[in-house]
Amino acid sequence: MLPAAASAPLETNSVVLLSMTENNINPNLTNITTPESKDNPEIQPDKTQTSPKINYKIISIIFGVVILVSAIGASAYYLGAKKSPSPQPTQNTSSSDTAPTDKPIETTPLFSGRIQKLTQDLKLYKDDGDQMFKASYFSAGTFNKGDLQGYTRIIALKSIGPGEPSSFILATKDFQTYVLDDPESNVTKYAETEWQNPYNYLDKNKIVSAKTFETDQPKEIKLDSKFSLVFSSLLTEYHQTDQKDNLGNSISENLLTENFSSYKKIDSPINNLTFYFKPNQKNNYFDQMTQSQKDKELLKLKYFPTETEITTVDSTGLPQKYSLGLSGSDKKSVAFKSSAIQNKNNLKFYKDYSEAIPGGCSLASNTKVINLADNDLELIGTVSNIPLYHLKDSNHELYKLAYDNKMDYYNSEFGAVWNDINKGITKPTLSEYINNNPLLFFKDYWQRWVAVGEYDIQLPGGCGKPVIYLYPKKTTQVSVKFNVPVQFTTDIPKYNDSWQVLAKPDGSLQNLKSNQATCSQIDFAKKGSEYAKKACETNNYPYLYWAGNIYSQKYPEITKGWIVAKDDLNNFLQNKLSEIGLNSNEKKDFIDYWLPDMLFKNSSYYRLSFLQTNELNSLFPMTVEPKPDTVFRIFLDYLPLSQKPTQEISPQSLNKLVRNGFTLVEWGGLKQY
Repeated sequence: MLPAAASAPLETNSVVLLSMTENNINPNLTNITTPESKDNPEIQPDKTQTSPKINYKIISIIFGVVILVSAIGASAYYLGAKKSPSPQPTQNTSSSDTAPTDKPIETTPLFSGRIQKLTQDLKLYKDDGDQMFKASYFSAGTFNKGDLQGYTRIIALKSIGPGEPSSFILATKDFQTYVLDDPESNVTKYAETEWQNPYNYLDKNKIVSAKTFETDQPKEIKLDSKFSLVFSSLLTEYHQTDQKDNLGNSISENLLTENFSSYKKIDSPINNLTFYFKPNQKNNYFDQMTQSQKDKELLKLKYFPTETEITTVDSTGLPQKYSLGLSGSDKKSVAFKSSAIQNKNNLKFYKDYSEAIPGGCSLASNTKVINLADNDLELIGTVSNIPLYHLKDSNHELYKLAYDNKMDYYNSEFGAVWNDINKGITKPTLSEYINNNPLLFFKDYWQRWVAVGEYDIQLPGGCGKPVIYLYPKKTTQVSVKFNVPVQFTTDIPKYNDSWQVLAKPDGSLQNLKSNQATCSQIDFAKKGSEYAKKACETNNYPYLYWAGNIYSQKYPEITKGWIVAKDDLNNFLQNKLSEIGLNSNEKKDFIDYWLPDMLFKNSSYYRLSFLQTNELNSLFPMTVEPKPDTVFRIFLDYLPLSQKPTQEISPQSLNKLVRNGFTLVEWGGLKQY
């Protein structure tokens, strides 16, 4: 299974019409000519065809031309010798001194054909009873050589449970049996019940073998001795189809991205790969932002043209996302420790550096490309043999932007929790912050300036109080574990590498790790944690509560939602949460936390949107054992607006929760400042 991480950055909502067929032998393709079988008599050489007759007239003409060219060459040599009588050095052409002959350059491409969406359900996934998310399949060219010559490459995509959308690469000749691409040997490394094993999701009966496929897009692309690109995931888009399940919910699917009109090309060092990056865009609600929000947005647009993520597209059109990495780094990313910096010149540094000026609650493995002139910076040392710089001007506005990006959180409701979140770090003034070099810069493979930022000071906000309710049909021991790293600012009960709880049908939870964490570790005064003192003392929790930032995909772009006046917020939330199927306790918990948070901004209007289960499975993938029968996740994203936009936003279509069997419900939201 390909690793997921990090974020579909594109969020499109186009409707896809699918033609379903029961033919399991040969799926229908759209606008494609499938390579014919080598056994097809129509494309075999015609053995009855006679040999062509020899044309002696043509041979005579060719012979005459050769004689004429030879005569002209001899005359030229004679004239040249007359003009240059001095002896010429003679090259030694003995076999011992002759350079070895280069091997012929192999010109056969690995694949022929282009990616095309298949209209037939190949039924490669096990039937998990989830009707809201359907599998999608793509052909991605035919192998022209190697062990799989003549096989069609297949891409299988499906959103499954609370984990990230799965993606698998397979190959087939008959569309009945398949070979699985398994470069990490996950089918033997993990038990079939574990989420890393492809057979936890795929129908093993259809797969005859697993091996490592040849590819033009390897896990790591080495650009030069300093930089590499590290694979993160396929580039896919989330689509709601026009189909409905038997509960009336829209059926969704994941599709490979094929339209790159919003991307820009960048020089590719690999002949058969096209490289793209996606430019940053102005916020759709810029005109309705407060002046403070506008100032920050303009500053980001001025200095941040894009991020370091690169999308590679092979000859078939298959898009894969890569993160820029330092070749000398064990992490294969732009992150490094200050202890790795050489020639420090007695400067002060923070301990860790990674993404500069992070935002949202999903911390990506990429960072910012920066618009700066060479004379804005001065050399201070090297890291992994890469020259490292800082800003000459200690009053540069980027320093203030980086400082405010962290400190604005602590100037609001989180002012009292600095010591809890940043243990051992004294809250710095702006000058103290700058003196420790919070931003460092280097030039990447394409000679673009790239910024990395300090990662010592943690963000207290980010993902604001996501809570997880568990409703088994009978009292059940349940394990909940994130599949990606999390920077916790709150975890109740304590996470300790996973939650292990005894869940009852009424939703109450008993912490089975209570001996590993005392109640004194919980800050009961923190907003959202008021209930936790009694819950911890009695070991009876209403839900799993976490907050912080998660290292995953880029936070998705918001394109739909509603514009709601301040006075209408309560009624809107009451109606929407009832409409999607939250029960009275879940709805009360949600509104009690988020309504005061929004009203605190004291704006006239708010843009309200919700990320739904499919997007949250990508951003916050989890493994839950035993696997729930129903998973419903929703996440509030809101933006305070100073005035009502003149252009209406397209409303979202929200799926409805219908509880069936063991049910997991999660809600949360994005903290805004």
